[in-house]
Amino acid sequence: MKIIRKFKNQIDASFAVLLLAIGLFTWTYINSNQVHAIDDYVTVEWVVSEGESLWTIASKNQLGDQMVMEEIITWIKNKNGLSSERIYPGQTIYVPILLESFASEHD
Repeated sequence: MKIIRKFKNQIDASFAVLLLAIGLFTWTYINSNQVHAIDDYVTVEWVVSEGESLWTIASKNQLGDQMVMEEIITWIKNKNGLSSERIYPGQTIYVPILLESFASEHD
């Protein structure tokens, strides 16, 4: 009888670990699909001015709740093929903007 209880407890623990693993895998999969694709946003050309950084440009083009600052900077780097955050005055880069902002500028 003790052997059966011990075996049952091991199965219960294994089942709990299996459910936890499935839950974590599902959560990770769902969140990985929330990565922002480069082509999901309207872009504008931005000419870098003296003293601007990717951080200041990203802060001027906040995307509401859609992306945090670090994600905007990563998006800008990926879209423009930048390997670092170094940009230069006069350089033209693509910057994401909200569709509403784009529409209001072109009305």
